[in-house]
Amino acid sequence: MMLESGQSLKHDSHAPAGEYRLLQNADGKFYAQIGYNPSQLDNPHKLIATFAHELSHYLMSSAKTPPPGGWEIHELTTDLCSVYLGFGIFTAMTAWNFEGANDGWKYERQGYLNEPMLITALAIWETVSGRDPLLALPYLKPHLGKDLRKAVKYLQKRDIMEEIESIDLSQFVVEDSQVEENSIS
Repeated sequence: MMLESGQSLKHDSHAPAGEYRLLQNADGKFYAQIGYNPSQLDNPHKLIATFAHELSHYLMSSAKTPPPGGWEIHELTTDLCSVYLGFGIFTAMTAWNFEGANDGWKYERQGYLNEPMLITALAIWETVSGRDPLLALPYLKPHLGKDLRKAVKYLQKRDIMEEIESIDLSQFVVEDSQVEENSIS
């Protein structure tokens, strides 16, 4: 499906939750394509987390420098970017699922960072943004709520906000001319 902005969504049936590609048309113009696993259509939270992750790939591919830590850990940075974009609750809630089924138990993992890492990132981002991270509690699984309370206490005790605020993010500003040069798949 082609979108007005030249971006597209692609319905895939392969195993990954999603996939980002920067493709080139016959006329030489670049466009982004996000693939998703149709099994997620029954679970909007997973689908939203997948789209947030893949959108983060798009944003990171257009940055003028490699992501913090370099391209070798870009999947981890991509998960962090989805938290930054405001999808931290969805990303954390779908990182690990364990449930009973008629034929036994099943578990599923999505994304690259684990639940405590994502919850800590959520606490940091909400604090940096001037919001109370604990407002996310009603939307989290109970064990993630406990992790969030621990992360908030840690942030308050250590006061790492000064350290975070001193980081110069200007080197990661997006320039349109870089979109074609920094594609990832």
